[in-house]
Amino acid sequence: MKIATTKTAVLLAALSAFSLNADTCSFAEPFTLTSVKSRYVNVKQTAGNRFLGNLEAFPKERFPQMKVSGVDGTLALNTRDFDVSGKDFVVMRMHIAKKEDICRTGAPETAGKISRISIEIKSDAPALLNFGFEGSRDVNGQKRHWAKMKKVALAAGWQTLSFEQEFPVDLAGVWARFDFLNTVNVQIRKISFEAVPKK
Repeated sequence: MKIATTKTAVLLAALSAFSLNADTCSFAEPFTLTSVKSRYVNVKQTAGNRFLGNLEAFPKERFPQMKVSGVDGTLALNTRDFDVSGKDFVVMRMHIAKKEDICRTGAPETAGKISRISIEIKSDAPALLNFGFEGSRDVNGQKRHWAKMKKVALAAGWQTLSFEQEFPVDLAGVWARFDFLNTVNVQIRKISFEAVPKK
């Protein structure tokens, strides 16, 4: 796995980072990228050393070929060295949801609203992205995996993609998930989580 700035490759890099304003995360202030157990790249906000999320390669043997860096105020991911068969992919999870923006079915405090995740992303070529919400439900005292996602085709250039979802009443936790399903070279400028009026 390679973590790099525009000047040098390092295992711990002070780059451009998440600036939390409401639920909007913009890669514009210092953050760090750290290699963990030869499987993950953790993303932390430099101020306060706050954990924001991570990137994980599948299968784990592809970790050395996953390149993560900070480029011009963006988080850049390059997996051009992955197998082109489509069996290799990267999962990025970001923990940016605020409790007041989590819209549960039937909850009076968020009546008439729905939760939305958005990402501003640039790809250098057409690619596939599966993105949305992942979390867990509390079912009879046991945590059960839960996810709602959609697959989209990334076009070359900058674009903003959004996905809306109302959550189950027994939701125990939720975060944003992005699956990069084939070889990609992308830059991510902003990720946001918000409650918006239902259409």
